This record gives sequence, C-alpha cells and structure tokens, in this order.
Amino acid sequence: MMSEYERHEMILADGHDTGAEEWYCPDCGRRFVMTWPPNYRKVVLEQGDPNAVHSGGKGEMQIGSADVIETEDRILSDELRAALDELDLDSLFDAAD
Repeated sequence: MMSEYERHEMILADGHDTGAEEWYCPDCGRRFVMTWPPNYRKVVLEQGDPNAVHSGGKGEMQIGSADVIETEDRILSDELRAALDELDLDSLFDAAD
C-alpha cells in the first residue's frame, strides 16, 4: 500500500544526560523528546504536520510509521485477543510518571 502523505525525515537534535533524545523535523517543525525502552516515553513538543509520515534514525536504529495492510486473515487467536482485551495498557505507560 503506497502512502499519499508527505514523508519527512526526523533529525536527532540533542541528547540529554537523562538518556532522553530530542528529535526535530526541519520540514514542518515537529519536535518531540523520546526516552527509549525499558522506560519508553515520547512527549510531543511541537505537532508539526500531523498528516506527514515522519521517520528517522541513528546508527542501526530507525523510527517511523508502520505500514498498515488490510487483511481478512485472523492473526490473533480468540484466546490471545481476549487476554489482550483484559490488559490495562494505559496503566503500563502511566507507571513512568
């Protein structure tokens, strides 16, 4: 599936002593600060173009948007889907606050 959206390349602007990284898009001004796993967190400082597909990377690591492919195949079993539905995913991300 080909994307109709503009593609923008994010640039690593700054690394902080805490391990957090500040990323910047020179095309639209999008800015965010990211902390990588195990304490993953992303804080958007400037929205930039919400319709653009942003990607970027450093070394072997790349960030970007996932390609979505529509399919009729069931990827998850009913049991796994039920277990995932029971998880409180929001509380997992709030734990770092």
